[in-house]
Amino acid sequence: MVATPKKSRVKAIYIFILMALFLCFEMALQVSPGVMTSELRYAFNVDAFGLGLMSSVYFYTYTAMQIPSGLMYDRANFRTLVCFAILVCAVGALIFSQASSLFSGSFARLFMGFGSAFAFLSVLTVADRFFEAKYFAMLAGIAQLLAAVGGMSGALPISWLVHHYGWREAIMGFAVVGITLMLVIWFSLVKPEERRRTVVVTESLWLSLGMILKNKQMWVLGLYVFLNWAPVTAFTSLWGVPFLTTAYDFTRTEAATLCSFMWLGIGLTAPLIGASSDYIGRRNILLIIPGFVGAVAILGVIYLTYLPFWAVAVLMFLMGSGSAGQILTFAVLRDFTESVRVSTAIGINNMAMVASGIIMQPLFGYLIANASNKAGQNLPQLFDFQEILLILPVCYILCSILGKYFVRETHCKPVIA
Repeated sequence: MVATPKKSRVKAIYIFILMALFLCFEMALQVSPGVMTSELRYAFNVDAFGLGLMSSVYFYTYTAMQIPSGLMYDRANFRTLVCFAILVCAVGALIFSQASSLFSGSFARLFMGFGSAFAFLSVLTVADRFFEAKYFAMLAGIAQLLAAVGGMSGALPISWLVHHYGWREAIMGFAVVGITLMLVIWFSLVKPEERRRTVVVTESLWLSLGMILKNKQMWVLGLYVFLNWAPVTAFTSLWGVPFLTTAYDFTRTEAATLCSFMWLGIGLTAPLIGASSDYIGRRNILLIIPGFVGAVAILGVIYLTYLPFWAVAVLMFLMGSGSAGQILTFAVLRDFTESVRVSTAIGINNMAMVASGIIMQPLFGYLIANASNKAGQNLPQLFDFQEILLILPVCYILCSILGKYFVRETHCKPVIA
């Protein structure tokens, strides 16, 4: 392949950084309710359930827009679409900063989720269109790193702003940041030099979806990413803290800190997996190994309840490394997908990942609630807790089986079905 001219490469990196800022902005909006719970409950006069409901509606539009956003990226002007998405996020933040009821707050969160659905996909679309194919897996890993870092640290500036200026002013500030970012992108991407987008899409939406969904590899990769992300949604995001406080007698702060190590493992390992795959010219082996690493690590967390804090932190980091394997599915599906349908395929795959939380969190909640009722207390007995969590190492092992026997090796080259 002809080397990218220096000017075009610098331009591509600049565009990638802008989309990375969009992703970080989206993650900050996503986690914002978690650092202002007391203020929001007082302002809206709602209980914990009402606040949780208002926060969760963000994911309704976020999930629903994954496929439509991919279809639009494959068809619409990239600059216009990204700026529209950021504007919707900013408007949602503006409405939220002025909200006075559960209804208006939930309405604003719907806006935020709608616009945020375009963020992660925008980074991968840039990686696909503006860079050589050999860099895609590494850039996808960097995108995952940015999302993980945003999830871990995005709350810090919001917390500081809330403490010094108030929650409404903090959210208003993010609306201003969003408008500013939108303007920068609008005037920066007047004539973006895309490497891969050379064909105008003329086929219908249904034909695009049909061509993608007819590919069996799409379903295999969707199942892989669903299973690989299950430990994140079911354990780290919801039941990790209750289990760690029950099994290890850690404080809630210590348990929450340990859960952050899983995000750290995801963030640091994902770029390494992507870069390693591109370097060795293999995909499957790096889909297999994370599953085994994650399975061993979570089994250690579940059953070695005598371990000290630092040892559990290492195991949580390795669990994150296991769940970082999902990032490579985006590179594999790119190898199997026509260039004019890549964004749509990425959107479908990302929706499978988000669906993991929608399905696994209620499932684990149901199982834990039943076990708790039998025990006559708020949480189940340790043995029952451990038995329920055994679902997670099974998910990891199934990922390794899928990577070994069902994902077709592409050797990091286009293999269009």
